[in-house]
Amino acid sequence: MWLKLEWNTFIIDDESDDEWEGKLQIDESLVTYSGLAPSRWANLPVLSLIKERNKPDQPPRKPKQAPFFLTAAPTLEGFEFEVPKEDGDEQRRALQAKRSLLELESSFSSSLRAAESVEELVDVFSCLKKMSVFCS
Repeated sequence: MWLKLEWNTFIIDDESDDEWEGKLQIDESLVTYSGLAPSRWANLPVLSLIKERNKPDQPPRKPKQAPFFLTAAPTLEGFEFEVPKEDGDEQRRALQAKRSLLELESSFSSSLRAAESVEELVDVFSCLKKMSVFCS
């Protein structure tokens, strides 16, 4: 059994596409709205009113100088951005208080830092063994 295939050939006429003829204008002073949805042209008579209404009341304000990065503090609900304070002295005091909390040093870390010889390091680690939470 043989199957015969036929090929269809289509000719595209490109010349007819270039000559689009719209509807004739009734008068040169009138605008023709045909061919468009009414929502596209219904507001054109009040376009000047719309432009006037959309103008801003005040000129745009220049924003304050934003920091290069935003500092965030972890909270129970996620992260919270820290707002910089206006007063420089209060901000400096707050930063010093935060640093002093971060710089608290335990007796173990201070003795470890002060140890200069091997014998002193052995004493520090024997003290660490005594601080163990495991019971033997």
